Amino acid sequence: MLIPAESFMEKDHDKQSHWISLAPGMTIQALLAERDGEQRVYVVTEETPTEYHWIHDRWPRLRKVICSIQI
Repeated sequence: MLIPAESFMEKDHDKQSHWISLAPGMTIQALLAERDGEQRVYVVTEETPTEYHWIHDRWPRLRKVICSIQI
């Protein structure tokens, strides 16, 4: 599943919050799992880009939405 977002937050090793803005059309990739009637969302992560590695070593996998259809 894709989570629409304008930004996301990561904490560094000192527990300081850093907000990362997403470019237009970008989403956060996640997995929706269901078991025994309970649903959970897991955010897919990957290695952080070099310029942000000082904040954290993992961050959400970002995906660009190519086409959006409204019905």
